Amino acid sequence: MDREAWKAFVRCRYRIANPLWKRLLRLVIGVPQLIVAPWAFCRSFAMENTSVRSMLWSIYALQLLFGVYFTFHRWLSHWIDGRRGSAQAFFNTELRYALSTEGIASEQFGSDMIFPWQLFRDAGSRVTKKEILLITNNGAAHWIPATAFADGQWNVVHQLACRKLAKKSVSLSVDDL
Repeated sequence: MDREAWKAFVRCRYRIANPLWKRLLRLVIGVPQLIVAPWAFCRSFAMENTSVRSMLWSIYALQLLFGVYFTFHRWLSHWIDGRRGSAQAFFNTELRYALSTEGIASEQFGSDMIFPWQLFRDAGSRVTKKEILLITNNGAAHWIPATAFADGQWNVVHQLACRKLAKKSVSLSVDDL
């Protein structure tokens, strides 16, 4: 996995872990803090009591720190994950996955065993038009982009993954209760 593939994986994982409402909520919380904290800091110079002023400065600094975190969470998260990616053992190596109707196998999983689709479905794996994100129960994520396949192959793999990773709906009748 090269640097560009890792960046695409990080973006995919961030979009799945942070839906739009969470991203907007962070902005709604963060931006006002970035505005209010510097304003309050400047207003505190008019205070005569220096002990209260120094206490308020630490509160304003903390408020500013939270504002930066909430406002720039997306970019901070991408930067941290990008730094972690280059330390991974599989960085700049080619990964191979074998997908079948029974399950998924890869040398990255550490064994020759085929892991059933159920393992990935229960953990919340996702399939989009451009990628498959396989998430295991222990939180490990495996990203398979559409660009890794020829056009005809991707359509077959995409249909298989959609079919196998779709959540099964359970319907209960009155007799079951």
